[in-house]
Amino acid sequence: MDPAPILEYVARQLKRNRSVELVVLQQLMQSMAGVNPEANLNDAQLQGLAGGEVLRKQILKVFRDPRAEENSATTKTLTDTLSHENLATVLLILIAQERQTCIFRLEESSAPLKVLANLFDEIHVVLSQYLDLMKMGFTPERFEEVVPSVGALCLKFGIDPPVAWWIYRLGVKTRMKKLETPDGDDIEMKDPTDSTDSPPEKKSPWNPILEKVIDEVRPVLSEQVWSKLSISFYVTFWQLEIYDIFVPMEAYQAETNRIMAAVRTLDLDRSDPSLAGQAIKRKKRDELMETHSRLSAELKLHIRDHNLARRRLGAEKEHWFSDDQFNQREVTDTFIQHCVFPRVMLSPNDASFCSRFIREVHKMGTPKFQTIGVYDSIFGRGLGTVIFICTQREAENYGRFLKEVLTDLHSWHSDRTLYEREAHGNAKNLVGFNVKGQPFDWEDFRKILYKWHKTLHTAVKNCLSSKEYMHIRNAIVVLKHVVDFFPAVDWIGRTVVEKVENLAKGEKREDLKIAAMTLLGMLKKREKDWMIVASFQKSEAPAPATMMKPSPTPTPAGTGDRQASPAPGQQQQGQRSLNPMTKEFRPSNSTRLVANPIEVIRMAGR
Repeated sequence: MDPAPILEYVARQLKRNRSVELVVLQQLMQSMAGVNPEANLNDAQLQGLAGGEVLRKQILKVFRDPRAEENSATTKTLTDTLSHENLATVLLILIAQERQTCIFRLEESSAPLKVLANLFDEIHVVLSQYLDLMKMGFTPERFEEVVPSVGALCLKFGIDPPVAWWIYRLGVKTRMKKLETPDGDDIEMKDPTDSTDSPPEKKSPWNPILEKVIDEVRPVLSEQVWSKLSISFYVTFWQLEIYDIFVPMEAYQAETNRIMAAVRTLDLDRSDPSLAGQAIKRKKRDELMETHSRLSAELKLHIRDHNLARRRLGAEKEHWFSDDQFNQREVTDTFIQHCVFPRVMLSPNDASFCSRFIREVHKMGTPKFQTIGVYDSIFGRGLGTVIFICTQREAENYGRFLKEVLTDLHSWHSDRTLYEREAHGNAKNLVGFNVKGQPFDWEDFRKILYKWHKTLHTAVKNCLSSKEYMHIRNAIVVLKHVVDFFPAVDWIGRTVVEKVENLAKGEKREDLKIAAMTLLGMLKKREKDWMIVASFQKSEAPAPATMMKPSPTPTPAGTGDRQASPAPGQQQQGQRSLNPMTKEFRPSNSTRLVANPIEVIRMAGR
C-alpha cells in the first residue's frame, strides 16, 4: 500500500485546523512501523529508556507491533514516503502547531477542561510517536537535514521554545558529534574536577556548534530574560538529554541477565531434536548473543559519552554566571520558569532529567547556583496552581519529578553524614546549600524540608477539597507518585487520609472515586512509617520525654531562648497543669512555623 495519499490528506486536514484525522496517522505509524504510544511504563522501563538505542529498542520491544518488527520494509516504505516532497517536515510542523493551538479555538472554548486536556494530551502523544518514527527511520544526518533548527521552529513557525528544543535536540547533537574526536579506550566514570586528562585549552569554553545555537536562539526570548539567566546555561540545559548525565547501569545489567537467561533456556530445550529445530535454535541463540555483544559495546560508549558531558559541564560552569549582573534569586526564578517547569511537562524522561540536572549542577559547585533556593521555589506557594493547570499526562510527569526530588531530600533527611558530604562536599566546596556564605546546617535543612512538606500538604488539601475535576484528579495523580515520601508527618497524613476518604465515600464521578480508593489503600499502607513532628525535625525547645505529645504544635523560632523548659515534675508560675483528657491539637491552615533559617534563605537570595 502506498501511504502517500493518506499522509497528504492528513496534512491538508491539519492545515484546516482539523485534528481528528491524526488518528489515521497514528494507526498508520502503529501498523507500518510498530511505533506505539509509550504508556504505562514502570520505573525500571523508564530508566532503561535513558540508555542508548540498543537498550531502548529492547525495552520498547514489548510495545511494538510484532508484524512491523519482523517486516522492516514497511517502515522503510513509510519513511521514504515522508521524505518525498518534504512531507516529513510539513507534517512535523503542522502537528506541533496543532498541539499548541488546539485548546484556543472558538469551537473548543465551551468544552469542559477535562475534554480540552485530553485533546491536548492525545495530540502530544501523536507528536511524540511521529518524532520516534523519524528518529527510527532516518539517519541522524538525514534527521538534521529534514528538521528545521530551533530558531527557525520558534521564529518562522511559531513553535514554543520547549517543544522546538524537544524536536531538534537530536539535530544539535548530530552537529556537535561531527566536531568531536574523543580518543582512548579505557572508560572510567569520575568527576570532571578529578580528571587528569583535561581537554585541550580553547579560547572559548563552548562547542563551536553551541556558539552558533546561542546566537540563533537569542531572539527567541526577550533581553530581560537573558539579563537574569545566562543564555549559555539555558542552551546547555535544553541541549542535553538524560542520556548525557545518567548511565542506567541497573537497566543494562537487567537486560544482559535476561538475555543470558534466554540463552540458557535455549540450551536446555530438547523439545525439537530435528535438524530444522536445531537450526532455528542456533539462529535464535546467535541473535541473542549478538544483542548481548551490542549491549556491552553500547554501555562502554554510553559511559564515555557521559564522561565527555561531565567534562564539558565542568569547563562551562565557571562561565555561566560570571557576569556581575546575575543575581542568585533572579537566576533561580528564571531557571524554574523557562527551564524546569516547561521541560518537566514534556515526558517522564524529561522530568527525570530535570531532577538529575539540578543535582549534577549542584555537585559541580556552580557559582551563583543556589540549589536550596531552587528547591524552595519548586515547593513554593504556587505549587497548587501548577498541579491544577496540568493535563493528566503532565501531572504524571510532574509527580515523577517531585518523587525524584523528594528521594534525594529524604536521603539527606535521614543521614547527617550523607547530607554534609553531598550538600556541602567533602572539602566544603559546594555552594548550593550555603546561606550568607555559611554551610546550611543539617538540623536547619530538616526544618525547611518540614516547611516544604507543609506547602505540599496545603496544595494537595486545597485540590482535594475542590469540586473541580482537574484539581482532584491531578492531586490524586501526584500523590500516587510521591506516596513513598509524602505524607511523612503524622498530622499531615491524617488530614490527607481524611480528604481522600471523603472522596472515596461521597464522590459521584466514578473515575475519581476509583482513583481515590486506590490512593487510600496506598496511604494506609504507609501509615506505620509516619513520624511525629519532633522526630521529623529538631524542635527549638525539646520537652522532657514524659511530656511529649504525638503531634506537637509547631512553635515559633526563638521560644527556646525566651522561656526555659521546666524540669520534670516542676511547673512554672501561672502555668496550668496538663490535662491528659484534652483533645489532640490539629494545626489549621493558619498555623505557620516561623523558622529563622527559612527567612534567612529568602533574604540571602535577594
